[in-house]
Order: sequence, then C-alpha cells, then structure tokens
Amino acid sequence: MAFLFKSWSLRARVYAVAAAAILLAWAFGSMAIFSSAQREYERMCHENLASLAETVLRFSEHELHEVSTDQSLLPATAPVHSETAATLGQRYAYQIWSRNGELLLRSVRAPESEPMGQLGTPGLSHRVVGGRPHEIFVLKSAHHGMEVHVWDNQDEPLFLSRTFMADLGLAFALSVLPVLLGTWLLVRGAFDALVSAAAQLRGRSPGDTAPVDARNPPREVKPLIEAINGLLSLTREAIDKERSFTALAAHELRTPLAALRVQAQVLARAHTDEERSHGTGALHACVDRSSRLVTQLLELARADALAHGEALHSQVPLDEACAEVLSDFVDEAARRDIKLTCQLDAPAVVGDPVGVQTLLRNLVSNAMKHTPDSGSIAICAQNEGTDVVLRVDDSGNGIPEGERVSVFRRFYRGLGPSGVGVGLGLAIVSSIVQAHRAVVRLGSAPLGGLRVEVRFPAMR
Repeated sequence: MAFLFKSWSLRARVYAVAAAAILLAWAFGSMAIFSSAQREYERMCHENLASLAETVLRFSEHELHEVSTDQSLLPATAPVHSETAATLGQRYAYQIWSRNGELLLRSVRAPESEPMGQLGTPGLSHRVVGGRPHEIFVLKSAHHGMEVHVWDNQDEPLFLSRTFMADLGLAFALSVLPVLLGTWLLVRGAFDALVSAAAQLRGRSPGDTAPVDARNPPREVKPLIEAINGLLSLTREAIDKERSFTALAAHELRTPLAALRVQAQVLARAHTDEERSHGTGALHACVDRSSRLVTQLLELARADALAHGEALHSQVPLDEACAEVLSDFVDEAARRDIKLTCQLDAPAVVGDPVGVQTLLRNLVSNAMKHTPDSGSIAICAQNEGTDVVLRVDDSGNGIPEGERVSVFRRFYRGLGPSGVGVGLGLAIVSSIVQAHRAVVRLGSAPLGGLRVEVRFPAMR
C-alpha cells in the first residue's frame, strides 16, 4: 500500500478534510435539530394529553353521576357505560376509574376492562397495545379520587420522524452541495499561486532568474513565493558576479600572457649571454606576475563561494593563523629590513580557518607591497565588547580618503605607481569579510601608513 502514498495531492487532502468536516458538522447539526424537534413535539403531545384528561374529567362529572345512579338499580354484572365514537372521534380514547378500581366510563375505542395505564400512578407512561406503542396520561382527581386514562391512537411520533427526516434530508442535500462546491473553488483558488509558480519555473531556461509573479497569493503561500524570489535574486547576483569575474579575469590575463609571449620571443632572438640573462629575468618576472594573478583569482573565487555559503562557526586560533601567514613573508621582510610585529590579545575568532588565513595573508601582502625598506608592519588583535578587532598597520604611504571605497573593487590599482599588485587583494578581503558577517574599515595607522581594521562579530 505504500506506493499509493508516494505521490499525493495537498489540494485534494485539504479539500477532503474540509468536506469531511462540513459533512460531519451538517450531520451532527441535523441530528441536533431532529432531536430538538422530537423533544418539542413530545412535550406538546404530553401537554395535549394532560389538557384532554382535565377536559374529559371536567365534562364527564354529570355523566358519571347518571351512570352511578343507573348502576345502583342494575345487577353487578351490568356493562360499563361507553361513550359513542362522536364524543372524541377516532383519534383519542379514554377511561375513567373509581378510587376502588372500578371502570366507570370509557370511550368507544378504549379497552373494555383492562386499564389503559397503571392504576394509582398519575402522569405519563408508555405501553405497547396491539403491537403499536402508545403514550398514556393518567390524571387523578383530588376531589373524587377518580382517575382518567387518556391515550392517542395515532402514531404521531413515527409520523413526525418520517416526515421530518425526509424534509431534513432534502434540506441537507440541497444545502451541502453548494457548500461543497464553494469549498472546492476556494481550495483550488488558494493553490492557484503554487500552480502558477510551478508553471513559471518549469518552463524556464537555466539562466532565467526573473522573480516569480504570483498574483494575490494566500498568506501561508506568500513566504514560500518570497523565499523562491529571494533565492532567484541571490542566484542572479552570483551569476552576474561570475560573469563579471570571468570578463575581468579574461581581460587581466590577456596582458601578462601577451607579456610572456613577448619575453619568450625576445629570449628566442637573444644572441649574447647578457641578452639571454636579461630575457630570462624578464620572463621569470612575467611568470611570477601571472602566477600571482592566477593565485589571487582562485582565492577570489573561493572567497565568493564562502560569501554565499552557510554561516561559519569554527573557532580559528589567531596565533596559529598569524604564524602560518608570517612564515611566507619572513624572508622578504629580512631582505628588505622590514620589522614585523604581532600582538594578539584576543585568542580566536569565529569563522572559516582557510578564509581567515587568506584574509590575513592578503592584508600582510598588501602592506608589504606599500611599505618601504626598513619600514614596519604591526598586527594586533583585541577584544572590544563582544567583538574581536583585528588590525594591520604599516608605515607606507597609505590610501587617500577619496580612494578608500574604490580600493575594494576588483582589479582596482589606485593612483599609485603602476605595476604594483593586480588589484585583487582588498577585493578578496571584502568577500571574506562579507562571508564572516564582519566589517572592514580603512584608516590612518600610527606608523604613518594605512590601517586596515576588521571587526568580527561575537560567537553566533
């Protein structure tokens, strides 16, 4: 049976539940109405029988007096006096009994000797006479001690049940069908937004990231449509960024590749050792530049992927990250007599270990490029409230305030000397900062150059 539930319709289930609830409500309501009507009818019948008994007793006093007078002259076997059929008609019957249990008067359809009700028990009772249920009312006179037994020969409760149930069933059928139809239209309309969204998404090309147009969706469906549009918006941004990245990378790679080609041609035409040595050095420089560009392009691609990934929760020890990064610059710092210092008052940040190392490596690399020989670079980290603040200061020329926003753009080299870097270092930093929900600021360092400050939020 499991295969029957592999594919199921939410709309059909919602309608089935709604229809079942409506039918149950109608059924219980009909039962309640019938029960209330039956009780009301029985109450009216009881009141009618009680009123009839009082009327019979009141109007039969003279008749009883004559009967008792006539029977005093007759033998004990004289028959009981019977009223004619014209007295109460065919529907009702009655008996009047003395306090001694003697039948004094009866209607033509009443039993001749057997009491209709139970003698000495006033009120309403039920009996089966001739295979039919009867309701009998017994009224006891306070003055004469006589009892009046009255019953209704017509099977009115059964008549009411059949008639009323038929009418109620017809009303139920005529009313429930429009309600079920209206419920179906309402449920179908509620799911039109989902059906429309599915149709729009089903026929799209992979590159189509236009938002889904769902007109007047229900409040329960609206968050889903908004989430889908949000995802499409992020996908569109990622595709646009990838296209921009590919175009810029192709443009930037064209120059070093052309330089490699030129240097290779120069080296091939060299005739002396000096020319070959010069050409080899220039070729190595072009290869190094191309290698740095490719490395930073890969780092930028990874930073972009990190920025669109999930929240990062790893504890990254800053002492290990700094040791790993500074080991790449120790030789260059010693050769250029640059002083590298590191003071870490904050033990760790929350994020991606490789991402934090890449961020720190690009900050130190950028500082090394712009710090003159015999200069200084200082790295420090400290807690400020619940945040961890990482700072990298250098003694270079810094960045003018007018350029501090532009330097985070990709392949932006600034107004400084041409050929310094490829313009991706701070762009990579910006992507990693975004992935870690951090904030980066540029300012002036106490050493005289640039200060880059990255504020990591508290543990999430």
